[in-house]
Amino acid sequence: MKVLKYGMVFILPVLFALGLTTGSWLTFGPVIFAFVFIPLVELFFQPNPENISQAEVEMRKDDKSYDLLLYAVLPVLFLSIAAYLFFITTYSYSSFELVGLTFSLGVML
Repeated sequence: MKVLKYGMVFILPVLFALGLTTGSWLTFGPVIFAFVFIPLVELFFQPNPENISQAEVEMRKDDKSYDLLLYAVLPVLFLSIAAYLFFITTYSYSSFELVGLTFSLGVML
């Protein structure tokens, strides 16, 4: 179950895809999520000062779920780059939307 929190990395590609398909201010979705939403959430939740034990570190090293998540990120990023290039050449976006999509892709990468 601890591996699920690492799956949150896929929120940015989902927001990016939403911005690609809908346009408008949603093109800044990953930027807003990374630089506004996450810091606001961190203001209200106390950090956990304890590190995991050495035994938990060894157990997590043997758990292949973390490796699968890491390997799944690479194709998602390549797909995002390809989608970005396809959409900006196929559809007409305003300058505001292009800036949003470019910044969003940069945040993801």
